[in-house]
Amino acid sequence: ICQIDKLEEGCWVNVVSPTEEEIQYFRKIFQEIRLFPIGNISDIDEEWRKINEGQSCYHYWKRAIREAYKSNPGGWAEHSRYVAQACENIASHCKGLSGEKAYVLGLLHDIGRHAGVSSEKHLIDGYRYCSARGWNKAAQICISHAFMIQDINTSIGTFDVSEEDYLFMKNFVANAVYDDYDRLVQLCDSLALPTGFCLLEKRFVDVTIRYGVHPFTVDRWKKILQLKAFFEKKTGCSIYDLLPGVVENSFRQEESHAL
Repeated sequence: ICQIDKLEEGCWVNVVSPTEEEIQYFRKIFQEIRLFPIGNISDIDEEWRKINEGQSCYHYWKRAIREAYKSNPGGWAEHSRYVAQACENIASHCKGLSGEKAYVLGLLHDIGRHAGVSSEKHLIDGYRYCSARGWNKAAQICISHAFMIQDINTSIGTFDVSEEDYLFMKNFVANAVYDDYDRLVQLCDSLALPTGFCLLEKRFVDVTIRYGVHPFTVDRWKKILQLKAFFEKKTGCSIYDLLPGVVENSFRQEESHAL
């Protein structure tokens, strides 16, 4: 990111608690120049909505994924899009959750893969990517999505990071305060392949084929199944009813989906 002297198409504008006069200003020029407000993604709040005034900001976040994909092409990007859609579909049926916010958080959960092929390193790479942009909730989910059990020892990957980064992640996981957005992304991460939505069990097998069986593999499965029951209670329906094509994609014959 570099600072520029004047507004131009596609630029980012840091907006912090804008006054009504500033909101009116951005509302006017939004029609003339595509501006991308930077803010804390933990609050896609009224200021954000007033500035966009009904305009969808999805293109902004999709652009971030496209740029990341250019750095490291792979199935992770399509997987992330389906995770995002699953998050939006489920959140839209849950009282107190925003479908838009859930979509963005799901879309960015694997953004750390922009830095290249890695194992658990993509978690902290994503955390840093989002933190640098002020997207604090997304930064948390870049790490928390892999730890539905809040213990770093439950990881199924390899910690291809420095000792300093490992200790940071260990402390972060142990002390993070999860909310329903963290839980939703954890669930939806297991509902999406690069080819579309899938049954949890298919995703369980897909991941185990690639990562192997670990001491906490079954405990992680049990936690995800608990999250499924949790969100089905909130939505009042089977989560699979909210995922178009889940049956067809689940029974499609595919090779293992490397991300």
